[in-house]
Amino acid sequence: MTHQEVLERFPILKPWFAGLPEELHGVYTLRELPERYLIHQKDSPLDRVGVLCEGGLRVINEFASGNAIMIEHTGPVDFIGDVTVLAGRPRVSVTIETRLPSTVLFFTRADFEFWMERDPHLVREMARKVADKLYQSSYGRGKELFYSSPRRLMEYLLRETAGAAGSVRLPATRQQMAEELGMSLKTVDRTVVKLREQGLLTVERGKLCLSPEQRARMTQALSEEPAPSSGFGRR
Repeated sequence: MTHQEVLERFPILKPWFAGLPEELHGVYTLRELPERYLIHQKDSPLDRVGVLCEGGLRVINEFASGNAIMIEHTGPVDFIGDVTVLAGRPRVSVTIETRLPSTVLFFTRADFEFWMERDPHLVREMARKVADKLYQSSYGRGKELFYSSPRRLMEYLLRETAGAAGSVRLPATRQQMAEELGMSLKTVDRTVVKLREQGLLTVERGKLCLSPEQRARMTQALSEEPAPSSGFGRR
């Protein structure tokens, strides 16, 4: 596929690729990746940088204990390995995998750094995306310390089922939920039991299911729960 054909297939790339040096037209590799495909493993050398054209990614921080926490979900257009390149580090700090069937353009790290050196607009936009991610992360940081497990799980369930017209059966496993919420699997299991006993969800063959009525009751429950106090400002 030629460079022009790539832009015609993914017009969302045009603003980003406007300053791509001609020497790099067509030197990248276009890959179609299945769901849950491992792109980068934490602490592995970064030898290629990706551009997400369609689909979605999960960014995960894994620990030696075997525990993992989901940092973010991303969609197109997004760069894979950009933080490592901007930081000048040789290895990636997180694990990145597809959460949906995805299409990714891969450059060698050397080619991508060549592009950055010759395209100030690209660097500005990359910096803007990284800053936005940091902003979002900072904005929500501390939820796991101050919000109850039921609240965090209900917020997650409502977010994942937003826009659904009828009953929804969530495809995510409880282990995936634990990673995304920064909880232990045992905590997720206990919280599911609690919400089920309250009639806020049902479980079918191990999967969580929500009806429109249950989502409405969750929304009401969240609105009635008092906001946690951090203690700041007290004398």
